[in-house]
Order: sequence, then structure tokens, then C-alpha cells
Amino acid sequence: MANQAPQNPNARNQLTQGQTTQSQTTPNRLSWWRWTDLRIRQHRMLVERHYPMPEGGPAHAKGTIEVESRQTGRIIRVNWYCGMDTNAAAPVIIHLSGRNFCVKSHGIDDEFLHLVARENSPFIVLDIDYRIAPEYPYPAALEDIQDVLQYLRRRGDEYDLNHLAICGFGAGGNLALAMAISSPRDTFETAVVFYPVTDLSYSEKRKIRLMDPIIRKKMRRGTGGVMPPWVMESTLQSYLRGNRPNIVDDPKLSPIRQQDETRFPRRLLFITAEGDPWTADTQTLANGLIYARRRDPTSLPTVFYMEMLGVGHAWDKYRKLDANGLAQKNTAYETAARFLRREIHP
Repeated sequence: MANQAPQNPNARNQLTQGQTTQSQTTPNRLSWWRWTDLRIRQHRMLVERHYPMPEGGPAHAKGTIEVESRQTGRIIRVNWYCGMDTNAAAPVIIHLSGRNFCVKSHGIDDEFLHLVARENSPFIVLDIDYRIAPEYPYPAALEDIQDVLQYLRRRGDEYDLNHLAICGFGAGGNLALAMAISSPRDTFETAVVFYPVTDLSYSEKRKIRLMDPIIRKKMRRGTGGVMPPWVMESTLQSYLRGNRPNIVDDPKLSPIRQQDETRFPRRLLFITAEGDPWTADTQTLANGLIYARRRDPTSLPTVFYMEMLGVGHAWDKYRKLDANGLAQKNTAYETAARFLRREIHP
């Protein structure tokens, strides 16, 4: 585990210099007549009502880094968390929030990130405000994460990337896996993903139909819940807008399609929810990696899998969290935080 957090946080507020830039792109505008855009507006209102952002912004962030994007004049905001300040370069954990690729989420995971970057922890946690669809469809979010990684690589005196970790919730989990398998091999040593989408190649309606009917019915009334098919269909259409239809087979969108298991980080923790339609795909991916490691334990990742019972997708962000949901949240958060800090399953 080794190195300690950086002493000079002000140095992180400087803009990236010498980065190759491209022409400014114009975001898509949501129209009032396009059916998908109408659904996105409705979805954003529902999410903000039931899965609210922290009032007043993230209470525990130590500050904000401003990273210059590859697009001229655009800045990527990155909240940073740390438990201690010292002179040495800090080991880094990159974090990506979720909310279906299409709803503002930067700062929603403040509670979890504060737990990860606890007092006396040498790690610095970086929460990236990546672009969302349909204003900025794929690959905009992935490009923002890549730009932040390049920023870190140019600052070896501040950031230790020898044991780089990446974490994400939901859509952020998809992006975390996509970033890991599309980066040069061994860039990321550790990944933790909560209820990620791992296969975009078939419909959400089918995923819901394949669930156990008892669990599906229970989750519609319980903590979290099964997302309506129209929500996922419209958000994915927005995320993929302007791309060719068969792009869903690309591992950067459907990580389950990655055939080279060595592309995944050496340490992997999947946390899923019993009532989430995405769980079956994630379990299939995890089981495939576990089976592959039995054939080659020296070069393939070590995979851990947890399924939280009695809860649905994004249950931990739900405004009306019941006793079971809270207990499952505490267990999942504590396990993930310790895994990211390399305190368990080293």
C-alpha cells in the first residue's frame, strides 16, 4: 500500500498544460417533440425526486481539480477526497458516479467516498464529473475519464499510479470496466463496481422478463426497485445516439464481450442487487472470469462477487431506505472501501 497523500492540494487546481486539443463540439439539445428526449426529461425528474443529490453539494470533498479537456476551452471538474496530507505522491482511486448515463450525478456518492478516504488513509479519491447524454452521447464520458488519467500521468510527483484503482456505480460501473479494459494492460490494478450494466446488446424488457418473478414483484414495491423498461431503453438510446447500431457489441459498451480476460484489472469486486435486472449479466461476467482464473491463476484477475439480498438497483441512493436496505448498504460500502484501500483480499 505504501505511499502517502500529497501535501500541496493547491497544485491540483492548476489546469493541464500542453494537451492536444480538438475543435469545440456543440452539445445536443433536448427537443420537445422527440419521444426519447421527452422520456429523458421525465426520467430526470423522477430520479431527482426519489434519488436526491446531497443538499449543498458534497460535504466531505476537500476541493476541486480543474482538468483541461481535449476540447478547446472546456474544463472537467474533479472533486478530490483524502484522509491525510504528506509530502509523498498519493495512491489514486478514480471514482465514477452513475444514474443511467443521462442524469447529473457528480457528488451523489459523497458518503461512500468519505468512507473510502477515511482519516489516516493515504489514498486520494478523485470523483470525475464526466459528460452525460443525450447532450453528450458515447464516447464523451469515456473521453473525459481518459483526459483525467492523462492529467495524472503528467504529475508523477503528486500521484502514485502504481496501484491505480477505479470504482463506479451503475452506469459509472460500466464506464469503470470500459476504461479498465480499453487502457494499456495493467493500467488499473483494482476495480470495484456496484450494480453495473455489463451487456447492452439485448433489451431491458428481456432482462426484466428473465428475472425470478417473485423477486421482480417484490422489488417493485420494495427498496430500490426494478427500473421500468422505458427508462432504460430511452437512456441507452440517448447514450448511443449518433453511433452505429452494432456498436453495442463493443466491449467498451458491453464489457461482457471482452474475450481477453487479461484486460481486466488484477483485483475485481462486483457488488450486485438481488432485484436488479442487470445482475444476471454481471454474475455471468464474474463467473466467467472466476472460471478462467482456474485455468491460469498467475495472469488472470482475482474476482470477488457479492449479491445484496432484498434490494434493487441503486437501492443505496433511495430516499426512503428501509432497515434491510440500510444494513445492506453499510455492508456493501464497508467491504468496497476496504477492498479499494487494499485492506482485504490483497
